[in-house]
Amino acid sequence: MRHPLFPRLATAAALCLPLAALLPPPAPTTADPLSLEELLQIEAEIEQVAEHCIQTTVGLIYPNGSGAGGGSGVIISADGWILTAAHCIPKANQSLRVLLADGRRLEAITHGKESGRDFGLIQITEEGEWPYAEMGDSDSLVQDQLLLGVGHADGIKEGRPPVLRLGTYDGTQRGFLRSTCIIEPGDSGGPVFDQNGHVVGINSQIEVSLAQNLHVPVNRYQQNWDRLIASEVWSERGLRNRAGPPRRPKVSLGIRARGNGEAVEVTGVTPDSPAALAGLKMGDLITGVDGVRIRRKGDLATHMLDLESGDQIVLDLRRAEERFSLTVEVMARDDS
Repeated sequence: MRHPLFPRLATAAALCLPLAALLPPPAPTTADPLSLEELLQIEAEIEQVAEHCIQTTVGLIYPNGSGAGGGSGVIISADGWILTAAHCIPKANQSLRVLLADGRRLEAITHGKESGRDFGLIQITEEGEWPYAEMGDSDSLVQDQLLLGVGHADGIKEGRPPVLRLGTYDGTQRGFLRSTCIIEPGDSGGPVFDQNGHVVGINSQIEVSLAQNLHVPVNRYQQNWDRLIASEVWSERGLRNRAGPPRRPKVSLGIRARGNGEAVEVTGVTPDSPAALAGLKMGDLITGVDGVRIRRKGDLATHMLDLESGDQIVLDLRRAEERFSLTVEVMARDDS
């Protein structure tokens, strides 16, 4: 569900924070403006975690001839495990150095990566205890939640620490998190934090503009941790690797639909289908599913990829001027 405070937080960031110059213009909102006391509280909270976010972000420096172009990463354990994007790793067991925010350069080695969904792992090989950020829960993000993106924008600059920018969460797309946190070349593999300083995503792709970007959900690293530390290299089909057909949901709502960039319009409802039984009608606009904002037809399909027949989802709908939600029990897809 959309949290009523988050649109106000995004507006607050643009109004009062010293970091706000790095924000994209906030979307118009009808939410009541925050009080000065609330603005100062938000600023204090962000300032409290910002330095820690910067200190745990690293730059990647590969030797000449390795075929890698660098990027960013984030330390998530005291013994030096680093999350990054798969496209920032040329191969497993590749030596490199990582640049800390304080200027130290440490020896490291790459481990596993999955190229389809763009996640990979690196480890610092020098002895020591390193500053690290805890991993959060990327499934718990809500629409318009304030996020902090960090990375070595435009590449590593001597004497300049990682750059921190603010943005907001904007749902999912093709299995990635989408946000307005700006990404530039060099930011790839850098972390996205929630307001508590927990890593919730890793920079992956610039989508439409610098301020519309895709990030690997941090939960994907946790789900594949054993494969990553074992230096396994693999690729799931249907995303970056086009060797096979894209995955399709195993279930169906029984609708025809089209996206318009703001919502998914229902253009047809199959009689006696889950959608018909739940009360969907042609012309309804699907604006969210299970609390996640839906803008494109692919957003809905992505959300349904791992559902089984009999699972229930909650659709947020707009019908003319009316806004409401319906629970739909999905059924097995009939491709005959």
